[in-house]
Amino acid sequence: DGTLVYLNSMTKIRFPERFSEKCREVEVCGEAFFEVAENKRVPFVVKTDRLEVTVLGTSFNVTDYVKDTETAVVLVQGSVDVTVDNKEKKRLLPNQRLSKVNSAVKVNEVDVYNYICWKDDAMNFDGQRLSDVLKSLSRYYDTKIEISGSLKDEKYYGSLDLNCTLDEVLESISLATPLSIIRQGDEIYITPEKSK
Repeated sequence: DGTLVYLNSMTKIRFPERFSEKCREVEVCGEAFFEVAENKRVPFVVKTDRLEVTVLGTSFNVTDYVKDTETAVVLVQGSVDVTVDNKEKKRLLPNQRLSKVNSAVKVNEVDVYNYICWKDDAMNFDGQRLSDVLKSLSRYYDTKIEISGSLKDEKYYGSLDLNCTLDEVLESISLATPLSIIRQGDEIYITPEKSK
């Protein structure tokens, strides 16, 4: 139908061979950015395990990984209706983010690029915890990354170019915070660097 979809790593999308004349419906598990082709007569619906997003023509990002406690929708342009757990319905405006953690649903004003820059092979931080940054990198590079010690809650600001290798990206992070990076096969272990 002319809709563009960008899938983040470890994401699955399911859609019919042909959309019905009443609804264009897809299912997503993971994270996807949509640029929906406008069709006022046939709404576009994105379903995840915990959310249902209904749009006519817009750009937005949806995140709902099975193992994450948080699920979210970020609206770039247009408007969307988001139904949470088949109960609570909210309408989002541009630059708003709906998030659900456990049973708490919040809508905040955000800088949307921080949430969609992954599709441009970049990652922006605005005070994210190192453990969350590494979880995103682990998913993006499809490599297990374990962190231990006091580093988990370290806050990060700035951006990373994801066109680099994972080792180069981790080296960049280590310039901001002294850490030890140990690679064992396909797994990476990160600990605070011991003072010399």
